[in-house]
Amino acid sequence: MKKETLFSMKSLSKMLSAKNFPVFTTIFVLGVFFGLVGYYVSQNNRKSDLDMLDEKDLPEQIQTRDTSPNQPKPSTSIVKAPTIPADWKSFTDTDPQFGFKTTLSLPPGFSFRFTGSEFTIQNDSTATELWDYSSSVFAGNAGTKNYYDGTSRRDWYRRKLDGEFAMSDEYQKKRGDILSASEISTGSTSYLKLKVKDMSGLVTTRFLYVQNGIVHIFMPASEEASTASAKFPPYVGTVFLSLRSALTK
Repeated sequence: MKKETLFSMKSLSKMLSAKNFPVFTTIFVLGVFFGLVGYYVSQNNRKSDLDMLDEKDLPEQIQTRDTSPNQPKPSTSIVKAPTIPADWKSFTDTDPQFGFKTTLSLPPGFSFRFTGSEFTIQNDSTATELWDYSSSVFAGNAGTKNYYDGTSRRDWYRRKLDGEFAMSDEYQKKRGDILSASEISTGSTSYLKLKVKDMSGLVTTRFLYVQNGIVHIFMPASEEASTASAKFPPYVGTVFLSLRSALTK
């Protein structure tokens, strides 16, 4: 390497001593020459350093990399966003006393309104199938607030039926017992279908769903709604998916 470099330097000196060699050209050639020499030396040093590396000095992720063709590939799943039928109508109403606003969509023939004391879903085709809509926002023993604490929906509703949140002056604190419960999927979430026996012995089907940290409850408010011929129950899952709620106070 040294011999080649000396020879090149001697040849370059002779070439640069010529009177007809321009000064700027001389500077340019010298720059290129020393640049090439520096690059050659650095590459040889780098190669020597790599040759001296032991396997233990290599990064850990290179040593432990699994290149097996049988290595499982990460799985991905796409949850299709639920869609509300185009012919459904959206309703919004507010309970000014509790400071609670609800928006939901219903199929043709159904309506939703706040009557002044409660929310009602009505089958307008008969006007006798009525469903009560309530939530975990109500006036209880700790004032008017959202009483849902994020626990099991079934356990929370059992506590509500047992009168745990009832005001001290309520005559009948216990409201009934849960006989059975089933979880039903809707979109990427779920709701509960409960069989509840009230204090009079009447057994009804109730539906519970959580949205925005609030429990939403549909329960029959008329005799026809409690029968097997009720038209609303098949739509419950989609209605829940459309539901949006917010506290306004």
